[in-house]
Amino acid sequence: MGAQASKQAIRRFPKEARRDSALQSEKPLESPSTMKQETADDIIQDARDSLLHKNLASLGPVKVEQTTTRMRTSDPMLRIMKERQRIEADEEKRPGVTIDMIFSALERRKHLAPGALDSPHTWAQLERDYNIDQATLKTLFKYYNTMAVLPADPQDARKRRPGIWVNDNEDWKKAVDEAKMRIEEHAKKQAAAAAAAAAAAASSEASNRQLPPSTKNPKSDKGKKLEDLFED
Repeated sequence: MGAQASKQAIRRFPKEARRDSALQSEKPLESPSTMKQETADDIIQDARDSLLHKNLASLGPVKVEQTTTRMRTSDPMLRIMKERQRIEADEEKRPGVTIDMIFSALERRKHLAPGALDSPHTWAQLERDYNIDQATLKTLFKYYNTMAVLPADPQDARKRRPGIWVNDNEDWKKAVDEAKMRIEEHAKKQAAAAAAAAAAAASSEASNRQLPPSTKNPKSDKGKKLEDLFED
């Protein structure tokens, strides 16, 4: 019984693969050029049909009905869009602070006297001049500053210009004066070195002139032989 049941359960696969008729592509009976020509001929023939033209004229232009999208008033996206519009409108009405105004406020630090930022009157004046509240101004003055670039150190071969943090006009004036002094001292040292080199050269030339002709350019026996050889 068991052997007979197992023989009945054996699956037999086909020896040849079945061809799907849907995947088989038929050969085109017409070439693309012929099909294009027939399409053009059909259009010309329809244009000559007066009855078709009359029926199309009676239909009139196609009317496209405008559809309206119904939106729920409780949609949270509507509230987000309204809030964005409100913020943009407020920003347009509110006088903004440009980067030039902030730069000018920070640049003013170089012209303030020492200890001027400790006075409330100075902060009030800055607030009126630049339309920035004092809390924001104090934060800007604490963490930011404008460029304070000094002349390059003459001893630096790469000619880099150092930048410093300036708190008031005294710091700025002191740093500029020190940079100028370094440049002047370096120029004086170069001038002194050039003068010393010129004096040494002049002294050497004068000493050479005082020597007798025989000692100015002594020639060895070998040198004299060479001269005589070339003269001959």
